[in-house]
Amino acid sequence: MAKATKVFAGSNTFGKSIEVAQSETGTWFWRDYGWNGFSNAWSKWAVLDKEPVHPTRIKYGVECADAPEYYEIPKEEQGYLIEWGFKHLRLVPGPYRYRMPNN
Repeated sequence: MAKATKVFAGSNTFGKSIEVAQSETGTWFWRDYGWNGFSNAWSKWAVLDKEPVHPTRIKYGVECADAPEYYEIPKEEQGYLIEWGFKHLRLVPGPYRYRMPNN
């Protein structure tokens, strides 16, 4: 079992908790928290099809007169977010105690 080097957490568009992690081998995995037939629990880690994208700008949540539609994220802070559907997941501060499957 490989250890996680980066972990991002948040929720998807439907409100389900999501975790995305990168293993020591560089492979990205994800899992969600939900009903498994017996109780609520985290699902098994699944390989992510593509590498996550770090957003460069975020849309404002409230429209105001003469306000820009988007605001730019500074370069040094772009690594703290990844896009997941219509939402963003934030970097979880380490140390990480996740065990990832070997791939």
